[in-house]
Amino acid sequence: MTETVSLYPHVDFAERDEFPGESVMAESSSLYLSMDFTEQCESSPNFHREIAEPDKSSEKDVKSETGGFSLIELLAVLVIMGMLGALVGPRLFTQVDNSRVDTAMTQVRMLKASMQTFRLDVGRYPNSEEGLNALITAPVDVRNWRGPYLEDTVPNDPWGNPYVYRSGENSFQGFVLYSRGADGKEGGTDLDKDIGFLPDSSEQGTGS
Repeated sequence: MTETVSLYPHVDFAERDEFPGESVMAESSSLYLSMDFTEQCESSPNFHREIAEPDKSSEKDVKSETGGFSLIELLAVLVIMGMLGALVGPRLFTQVDNSRVDTAMTQVRMLKASMQTFRLDVGRYPNSEEGLNALITAPVDVRNWRGPYLEDTVPNDPWGNPYVYRSGENSFQGFVLYSRGADGKEGGTDLDKDIGFLPDSSEQGTGS
């Protein structure tokens, strides 16, 4: 009695309806087709050129999507910025002008404090001829001057004009010291109004 020895003892080919030779042949056929397709592609005259020169249409699409603003978009932005400037500008300028008024009053009070120190040392305020420069440079024939009484030069008002100073005026302070305001002229209203220690009953300065 002859025994049949199976080369695949763990696989029942009768149940799977296939034999090892069939799968090997299928794999060989697939490998042959793949190699044949590769040879045909490599033999094509455009194959290497396509690899060396990739498709640039996608790059153009990306550039078109990420390009700069158009002229209409820029004009729209400029119009919006102009509208915002028209709304915010006047209010901003008003705040700047109001801050200049506050700065002028602060500087007047600072000059007054320096003049009071000058008076403690010298015994009087600077006269009209000496002016506010007496707070920086010692006047001629003045004893006990221990200045300078300002850390820097005598400032101008926020509009670039010198402060008006006169001694011996009819004023509660014994002098007048003020800015002529935005217009640089005597009198005026609003921003043009004189700011500081004025003669007579019109003085605006306060404090001791």
